Amino acid sequence: MLKKRLWPGFCRHPYSGNLQADCLFVTAGLPVEGPRIPPERYLESMQLDKKVKDGAIRFILLDRIGKASLDNSVPAPLLLETLSTCIADG
Repeated sequence: MLKKRLWPGFCRHPYSGNLQADCLFVTAGLPVEGPRIPPERYLESMQLDKKVKDGAIRFILLDRIGKASLDNSVPAPLLLETLSTCIADG
């Protein structure tokens, strides 16, 4: 999952990135991979999200069940590199 690849240390909830969750999604018929589009296109789409503030993409991180926080400290080059890697890994 993207968050797990970006920052293993940012994954604060003990069950984040759990393969059991992936199995749940697949069983429910939900996607576990995004469409194959260029990373720049993903970034453009992410810039349209309602969580963007002053041009910065804010990510919602789960601290624990029932408690989330916003983080906007991800540099665009790191995000593009991570998206490229995720797309290449398939």
